[in-house]
Amino acid sequence: MKDLSPLAHAPFRYLAMGRFVTMLGNAVAPIALAFAVLDMTGSVRDLGVVVGARSLTNVLFLLIGGVVADRLPRQLVMVGSAVVAALSQAAVAALVLTGTATIPWLIMLSAVNGIAAAFAFPAASALMPQTVPAELIQPANAINRLGINAAMIAGAAAGGALVAVVGPGWGLMLDAATFAVAAALFALVRVSRVAAATTRASSNPLRELRDGWREFTSHTWLWTVVLGFTLLNFAHAGAIGVLGPVIADGTIGRQATSARTCWPACTPMTRWARSSRSRWDRYSPVRPR
Repeated sequence: MKDLSPLAHAPFRYLAMGRFVTMLGNAVAPIALAFAVLDMTGSVRDLGVVVGARSLTNVLFLLIGGVVADRLPRQLVMVGSAVVAALSQAAVAALVLTGTATIPWLIMLSAVNGIAAAFAFPAASALMPQTVPAELIQPANAINRLGINAAMIAGAAAGGALVAVVGPGWGLMLDAATFAVAAALFALVRVSRVAAATTRASSNPLRELRDGWREFTSHTWLWTVVLGFTLLNFAHAGAIGVLGPVIADGTIGRQATSARTCWPACTPMTRWARSSRSRWDRYSPVRPR
């Protein structure tokens, strides 16, 4: 089948599987971390600071991550980011499971995880076109995006179930395990290095950051859109990652929260299955009749 032809390329398969596994764990982690903090202190402020530490460092280091992805092999950047994320999440899980976690430790480790994500995202975005021929980039992006969406839906349901059944610590440990698996998959990605990346190695990274920032701020429509979505994402993270668990824990409780998290996942999964064909057609080349 023509639409699945990107899967015939091993580098794309490993990259897509790695991103699927990563997003599966990332959907579990916010739910587990939120209830871990609530179990520790019950403080909305503490939970907000822990969640905000990851988001803030992710935004601050994103440009630096892009510069690094231009200078080093991108699969190597992704492996390193996944290993750092696995270690940081494993440390969080160990602290929670042993009852030795403190808010400062969780803030620091969440910040480390946010930095790791800031390096991984630009590398993954730039690496995707290197894994398939140019004519297969659109269907490859479609497959990758559908896999990420499915992982986010399934991971959120799994996160609610894990918190209710075995506790938040094991949910965080699952997230660490997914990063370890992803690192192994990313290590299997073999692509030729982009020639332009080598020629840039001798340039000044600070100058490139400054030039990029100047270009970004020179387009009013661009920075206003980015600023608007930044504020929207912060509001979304606060509502879903902070207020949601606090309200759920104080009203319907853990068991009911798990059921309500798993049950709505069925609807998006059904919609995803029904709409996958139309999305596929949009990304696939038109065939002559």
